[in-house]
Amino acid sequence: MSSLTQPPAGGAARSQAPERLMAIIVRRTDYGEADRIIQCITPRGQRSAIAKGARRPRSKLAGGIEPLATNELILRRGKGQLQVVGSARMQVYYRRILADYDRLSFAYEALALVRRGVAMVDEPVWFGLTQQLLVALDDGVPLALAKAWFYVRYMVALGQELSAWHDVNGQALQPHQHYRYSAQERGLAPSPHGSIGAGHIKLLRLMGQYDIAAVAQVGGTEDYLADVLALAQHHAATV
Repeated sequence: MSSLTQPPAGGAARSQAPERLMAIIVRRTDYGEADRIIQCITPRGQRSAIAKGARRPRSKLAGGIEPLATNELILRRGKGQLQVVGSARMQVYYRRILADYDRLSFAYEALALVRRGVAMVDEPVWFGLTQQLLVALDDGVPLALAKAWFYVRYMVALGQELSAWHDVNGQALQPHQHYRYSAQERGLAPSPHGSIGAGHIKLLRLMGQYDIAAVAQVGGTEDYLADVLALAQHHAATV
């Protein structure tokens, strides 16, 4: 039997044995003469670890702690709060993102938001959310769609999602009604001159319920996407 176990995310269990984890690096910090400290998200929550010697030219760890990649890490108990990277192997590199400046910029913006989010809510959901986004950006999903979907799901992960079912008064959203976003009440308010209608609400619901690959297959969303992106981005900025 392998000596590598897969304990739950609790701190006590984490310190007892090495963990083999899939991970996405959300921050790297140079430390000392040749080390790097990494913060990563995994299917079992966030981890922080030191990759000793990772900045040396022939380091076996360097290629497995790259951002914009899904990596397999073995993390061992350290002397302090940091774990130690025992081994690191890149599994998937989202290299096509690098060829598009706008996609690359948003990928790093999203990683920064995830770092902020996981500091507030340390849950495994961040790994799947981030991995889906990187895959979508790499596969050429329209950037506006990727952005809007990410902002919607980011707020869902924080437990502060924009309701696509009820207005700020607690009333069910109506297909014939128009709405505007109320920053003060952080929701949709009825307004005869509002720009949010049934098509926007349908797209918001799709993004809140389905993976980005599924949403990308839905037709007829182009007319609503720009407004939904602005709405989702505005709501995410209220955190």
